[in-house]
Amino acid sequence: MVALQRMQICFYYDNKGFWRIDSWLVEKQGKKMNIGLPSSKLRLSVLSLFFVLSSGCGESDSSNSDNTTAAEGLNFTNFLPESIVGDVAQVDCTLTNGTVTTCYQFTTTGNPSDHDVGPFCPETIYDGEEAGGKWLENGSLVDITGEYITTLPEVYNDPLWVLYDDVSGDVSRVTGENCVAAAQLNPPEEFWFTCIDCSIEDFGGVVEQNFTIPVVPVQRETIAELGNDFPGVALNGVLLSFPADIDGIVATYNIAAIDDCGGHVNNAESYHYHGAAGCPYEVAQSDGHGPLIGYIMDGYGLHSMVDEDDAEPSDLDECRGHTDDERGYHYHATSPSENSFIGCYHGEVVEVENAGRPPGGGPPVP
Repeated sequence: MVALQRMQICFYYDNKGFWRIDSWLVEKQGKKMNIGLPSSKLRLSVLSLFFVLSSGCGESDSSNSDNTTAAEGLNFTNFLPESIVGDVAQVDCTLTNGTVTTCYQFTTTGNPSDHDVGPFCPETIYDGEEAGGKWLENGSLVDITGEYITTLPEVYNDPLWVLYDDVSGDVSRVTGENCVAAAQLNPPEEFWFTCIDCSIEDFGGVVEQNFTIPVVPVQRETIAELGNDFPGVALNGVLLSFPADIDGIVATYNIAAIDDCGGHVNNAESYHYHGAAGCPYEVAQSDGHGPLIGYIMDGYGLHSMVDEDDAEPSDLDECRGHTDDERGYHYHATSPSENSFIGCYHGEVVEVENAGRPPGGGPPVP
């Protein structure tokens, strides 16, 4: 039996001539039920109930609500159960346009339970692709093999790019206790000319991630650039990160390798993704649409780049979103080689410090 912590019933009249009743049971995982009644058949008793129960359904200006709101919004039944830490709360929040609304506030483990972390760097120049991860090289995603390490002087047209011992063939890697100092932009010179090969344990373990996301997405009047904001969360609870500063990393002759799932570890956010590489947990769509892989901080769903036929939608806007009857407005991820997930925010995000950062925040790092 489900222990009911809170029940909220909201009525509204949609553009298809239906009264809609939204009922939310809020516990660790939210569940939503929509009931449609033709307006011509709406009974007086139901209409009376409307005036009693709809008064607490939010104070946001309906003119700011997005007519293309996703059918479900953020639905916690789509997350891996073990990814959520503690209870999911509903709290008052203020969006970037000043709208006061209701948001979900929740914490994730930040640790992928659905796949292994790494590998990142090969140990020797004789190792194949199974021993290393990937690297974002001039807009391409390449396998970091031992042979690739030997080609770096040609890749960057710079003879100083030597990350291995030419006698032993060992690759210069940063591991263990050196990770805290090395896995950042402009590290001490002793950690230049290395491949960053750090595990979650090298930074003291998993860092839990806190999120505050609108229950009902609110469309922006004008799109918003992402900047150095963390754009969202994957369904396995891992943070979706802003683009890695590749120019800053290679300036010190380093490779901040990512694994085959598009993630790596640093000293502020622990494990996080820089691209949708296709291996984290996803929710298939019954109509063959690209599977759901996460949620963006404005509350809209994030789907894979392509559908079951390996086709990318042709009608995406500049934020990489579009609308359909099944899902409403939603995003589609970029190619993992683009070092990003979406192009911009279609909706308003929460105007609070650390809305998508781990406890204590942390500086922008690779």
